[in-house]
Amino acid sequence: MATRTRKRLLFSTIVAAAALALAAPAIASAYWDFQGNLPTSGGDRHYLKYTNVNCFVYPCGVYQAIRMSWTVGSHCMRFIEIKQNGSWYDPLVCGMDQIYCYTYGYYDCNDSIEPTSYLDRFGCYNPEGYSTVWVNCRATNPL
Repeated sequence: MATRTRKRLLFSTIVAAAALALAAPAIASAYWDFQGNLPTSGGDRHYLKYTNVNCFVYPCGVYQAIRMSWTVGSHCMRFIEIKQNGSWYDPLVCGMDQIYCYTYGYYDCNDSIEPTSYLDRFGCYNPEGYSTVWVNCRATNPL
């Protein structure tokens, strides 16, 4: 009887360890709002999400944080804000940028932009004319 119990316990431990090993990458990648190639298979060159800053009263007063990391050395990318009125703000950011890229030279950069409406959308953008690039993108407060 004791041997059967030990085998069950050993089997349960192995199954639990395997489940944790499989879940670890999923949990690690859950930090990012978007992970994938830009442009996507659908041709979209950007990832956008609505601000999660409470902007029902103007001015919003809180900045929307955006973080992006992408394939090292591929090319410069753009953060993007599309305002409620349709106008764009899309600053160019390069991995060697000492203002946006705190981990200087590693193509992991962030910015904070003040929204003017809760309908403003934020995200990451692969400029026209550049090849497909792997991107991690997050536009969430707190970042």
